[in-house]
Amino acid sequence: MNTVELECPNCGAGVALAEREHIGVCPYCGSKVCLDNAGNAVLLQKLEKEIEQRDMIGQNEEAHKKRLKNWYKWAYIIIGSDLILSFLGWYLTGTDRSVAVGSVSMLMSLFFAVIIPIFLMAAYPCREVMKGKEITRTPKRSAVLLKLYGIEVPFLITSVLAAYIVAKAVG
Repeated sequence: MNTVELECPNCGAGVALAEREHIGVCPYCGSKVCLDNAGNAVLLQKLEKEIEQRDMIGQNEEAHKKRLKNWYKWAYIIIGSDLILSFLGWYLTGTDRSVAVGSVSMLMSLFFAVIIPIFLMAAYPCREVMKGKEITRTPKRSAVLLKLYGIEVPFLITSVLAAYIVAKAVG
């Protein structure tokens, strides 16, 4: 049952009235507290709580956008570094200039191609959303991982092909 919290006019203490009650007694000084329409007061309290919740949601959205922007920045830097490492590894291996360094770079790139999306997925700033009485995380981390592999694998293949073309052109 919903209650309305009123202030005692005599001592200032809180007096709780049920939604349908119009008269209450202060538990501290015994003064009577009257309310003409307790239902309107309950509605007003509900509206005030909803406004507070929406303000908090708005603040959480802004904080989430900042975390997401920062995550994207670092994801681009990390994946870009892996692509450069992949290009150099395949290029150096294909030109016989430094097969050992190229092979190590290539192996590191392949290792990072598997590991980087897992670490980025773990660091992805998910939101917790209330759906009914359950809290769910959006998006699911598995969906983020699949998207990351879907981005990184084609770029790595492109990097390998570019390194091969450049190595053959340089000769």
